[in-house]
Amino acid sequence: MANELSKFFSKNKINNSLFLDEYEWKYDNCYLPPDEELVIYEIHVGDFSGGDNDPNARGQFKNVKEKID
Repeated sequence: MANELSKFFSKNKINNSLFLDEYEWKYDNCYLPPDEELVIYEIHVGDFSGGDNDPNARGQFKNVKEKID
């Protein structure tokens, strides 16, 4: 029988990584200002661009520019 922890190991070819998230989020209901009031220090293009209406637009800098403007 395989070790019980083995089910957490990735089944891919990238170092059989183990992903564990033991952090308990405490502030899920915090206030987030509207987009036009936010100051962006760092941005992940894949997460910011596109959206539910156009998932194919994800990961493109031109769509980040359109969304910011």
